[in-house]
Amino acid sequence: MPERYEPVFSAKALEVFLQLSKVRQRKVAKIVYQLATPPFRTPDYFTRDSTGRALSNVVIGGYLLTYWVDAWPQEVRVIDLVEL
Repeated sequence: MPERYEPVFSAKALEVFLQLSKVRQRKVAKIVYQLATPPFRTPDYFTRDSTGRALSNVVIGGYLLTYWVDAWPQEVRVIDLVEL
C-alpha cells in the first residue's frame, strides 16, 4: 500500500475543525486521511489562490474541503473546511 501523506491544517481550517463535535471531528479526520492516501481522489473542481497555485476542492461527507498536495514534504495541506 502506498505511503500516506501527512495531513496539515491551516489555522483557518483548524479553527473550524476544533469547533466541530468530537464525532464530526473524527468524520473529518477520516476524510482528510483518505485524501492523503495515494492514489489521490480526483477533485470535484479547482480554484486558484492569490499566488496562482491550483487548489483542489472536494465535497464529501457533508463538507467542502479545499486543499493542495505538496509532493516534496509529502503533505496534504487543508486550507479551508466548510460544513455544508
